[in-house]
Amino acid sequence: MKTSENIRENIEEKLKSLSAFEKSEFEKRFRFILNSILIKNNLVKQSNALQETYQSYVEAKTRLQNKLVLLLAFLFLASYLFYGQNTNLYFLWGLIFVLAIVIDVIKSTISEARYSIMLRNFIFEIQRYENDINQYGFFTQAEVDLISEYDEEDESLIDKFRKKKIQAEFELQLAILGYMNLEVELENDN
Repeated sequence: MKTSENIRENIEEKLKSLSAFEKSEFEKRFRFILNSILIKNNLVKQSNALQETYQSYVEAKTRLQNKLVLLLAFLFLASYLFYGQNTNLYFLWGLIFVLAIVIDVIKSTISEARYSIMLRNFIFEIQRYENDINQYGFFTQAEVDLISEYDEEDESLIDKFRKKKIQAEFELQLAILGYMNLEVELENDN
């Protein structure tokens, strides 16, 4: 029967039997995958923060635009009431209004392009690290930071997290050894 204890023992025996070069290569690949997972998770967090920041920027900008339109409409109406039908004054207010719209559109286009480029860069980097991770066929729960989703004082959840983490490490070690063409016997000889 395949138990995690037997698998762990078989992996440890295989790692002990490796040459110095193979051990070095295994450790390098193992650390590379773990670092890739950490970097990918950080990139995802940064990408989410960028999206939230841009969303709040867009909301604040929309409120400011609404206030600006109301202010210009008020000034236009006030100038009509106080100065009558002075065409030069209307032309001046129209020019100010058009100029404000043009400046706002230019600023919006620049900030949207900057956001798009930054988000695209995050997506490319995340995909690059996912490809590095997936080359070993590592699709386990180790990538998910489970402990942050639960109460840290609940021992059963912490224990469950530790078991999943250990299982994920076994799967990763097996995947790396398989990728290196170093097979591990998964069944116990007893």
